[in-house]
Parts: sequence; structure tokens; C-alpha cells
Amino acid sequence: MSMSFSEIYDCHRKLNTSLPSKPEQMHIFTPDLILEEDVFIPRNLDWECETIGRLLFEYGEKFIEPALAEGMYDLAVKRYLQMLDSLTVHFVKDEHWTYYDDLYFPNQAVMHIWEQFVPHIRSGKLAGEALKTLEDGLVLIAQTEAYQNYGIPSRRLFKAIVSQ
Repeated sequence: MSMSFSEIYDCHRKLNTSLPSKPEQMHIFTPDLILEEDVFIPRNLDWECETIGRLLFEYGEKFIEPALAEGMYDLAVKRYLQMLDSLTVHFVKDEHWTYYDDLYFPNQAVMHIWEQFVPHIRSGKLAGEALKTLEDGLVLIAQTEAYQNYGIPSRRLFKAIVSQ
């Protein structure tokens, strides 16, 4: 039976309280300052992470949906991947799983925003390099601890892009 580094580290940390906390989660994409300084902050952690979910909806409405509407697909993809990246980092780092039981509002927000991409992909408008960047970015997100261990963001998002 082999254990992952994370499992071994957690066992040692429990036995030896002088060890530092779990290693810092690393961002895959350059973090968006709005997400890092206004959304994923301790005061926004509440039950079901409702405040963070609401702020992610607002971020999507303000920055991602207009970019999609204007055909600025590279920008929309970049911001969406930054959002997913920050979500996966903070889900683990800030232990979001302790703030909900069955409904996790940030996951609902990123799925709603994903739905805004679908018509652009199906129509062929979001294609080429922007679509490849999105697909490659989702592959990287799927390798995160949040996705691998907790299914965040929802696996439905990843199944949806495969079936396009």
C-alpha cells in the first residue's frame, strides 16, 4: 500500500505538531487580483460559501460574459481558467469543505458561467487557439488536488467539454 506525499505529510504533522502546516497550494495560472483580494478572502467564508459563490457569479457577469458577447474569447477563457484555478487553490488552502454539506455555491457559479461558453463552442465561434487553451487549461485543472480528491470544480464541466 503506497501513500501519497500529502497523506504521509498529514500523518507526520499529526504526530509532530512542530511541523509547519501543509505546503502552500500553487496556482497554475497567473492569479487575478480581483479574485485573490476581493473574492477568496477569509471574511467571505460563510456557510455553503454563499458569499464567494455570489461574488463569482458577479465576476462572471462583469468580466467573462461581456468578453464572450464581444467575441473576445481569449480573454474570456483566460479569466475563466483563472477563476477555476483560484477556486481549486482556495478550496484546499482555506478548507472550503468544512463550510458546506451538500451545496457548494462556488461550484454552482462556475457551472453557470460554463453554460455561457457552451453556445459559443457549439456554434463554432469559440474555436481554434482559444478552444485549445480552454481544453488544455481544463486538463491542468483536472490535475489539482481539489479536483482529484474532492471533485471541485464539478466533473460535469469536464464531461461537457468532451461531448462538444
